[in-house]
Amino acid sequence: MKKLLLIIFVFPSIIIAQFKIDTLKSEGSFSKIYDIKLSKEQLHQNTVEWIALNFKNPDEIIKLDTEDKIIGKGYFDVEIISGGYKFIQKVYTVIEVSFKENKYKLDFSDFVVHSDIQGSEIKTPYNQFLSCLNKESYINYLKKLMIDNPTGGLVSDKRVKKIYSKILNNPKLIDENIAKSVVYEKQYTSQIRNNVEGFAVELLNYIKGNSSDDW
Repeated sequence: MKKLLLIIFVFPSIIIAQFKIDTLKSEGSFSKIYDIKLSKEQLHQNTVEWIALNFKNPDEIIKLDTEDKIIGKGYFDVEIISGGYKFIQKVYTVIEVSFKENKYKLDFSDFVVHSDIQGSEIKTPYNQFLSCLNKESYINYLKKLMIDNPTGGLVSDKRVKKIYSKILNNPKLIDENIAKSVVYEKQYTSQIRNNVEGFAVELLNYIKGNSSDDW
């Protein structure tokens, strides 16, 4: 699967502030309607063509394809700096393109960070990073981790509970971890925003550039 590493290069005004964060729900999403003077069928066809041209295995991307919408799942890389080291992680997202006459709607949702820890893949929903930006939400998050065991079995439930209990009983450590979470959240948010907004521009450019069958 080709990575969605995208460059914002034209029409910058189109992409301003389209990626939004709902602080109450701790969710990030992108949603925009584009008015293009093309039939629903042509908009659909151009989108399918764009996917076929830009992804090595389109069938791995597309999960649903009807005349009204295409739903896919793709990923892009993000570079996270921690402790002076750079780590490359994958962020998966659900992409939905809906079609009507002379317009289409593009949505991104359900961002999940995939990390490689000692050869095992750990999946962390992006909204969990948004849930660790203040003391109350961070404490609730730790309590949830004590139950869910985010290591995927790499660490025993008993050990996980001991680790997080130690943090919960250390106010200074809680404050330090919240400060780190703020730094990580900024890194994830800025790169997720850049990638999804860049994707939106590239798709729009292709659809607009193929609005005619003239040779």
